[in-house]
Amino acid sequence: MGKLTGKCHCGKNTFIVEGDSEFQFICYCTDCRELNGGGHLCGMVFDEDKLTKAKDTQQYSYAGGSGNAINLHFCPVCSTQLYAFPTAFKGKVVVRANTLSDARFESQQSLFTESAFEWDKSI
Repeated sequence: MGKLTGKCHCGKNTFIVEGDSEFQFICYCTDCRELNGGGHLCGMVFDEDKLTKAKDTQQYSYAGGSGNAINLHFCPVCSTQLYAFPTAFKGKVVVRANTLSDARFESQQSLFTESAFEWDKSI
């Protein structure tokens, strides 16, 4: 994929991620649905060292499916979620695919499909 740029809705926060994603997924868990404000979340996993972080994010931490913290970074102005660091997977970052300017998102797996709304099953 090369170098991908991402940004929040208002443009205050931008970031860069380089290289190919290791894994791409759609998650239908209740947390992702509620946090994302929709039926699912589209995530792309990269090595953390491939990320040039946005300069002015806020962090929200919550327990993921493993019980370990997920540290979600978002824009404090427009509330766009940018990326998250799942502590169960040290050294990894999950970038929100919808924030990338030229992401070629192709889900490799759907997670927690039993929690999916009937109207949002893009499995």
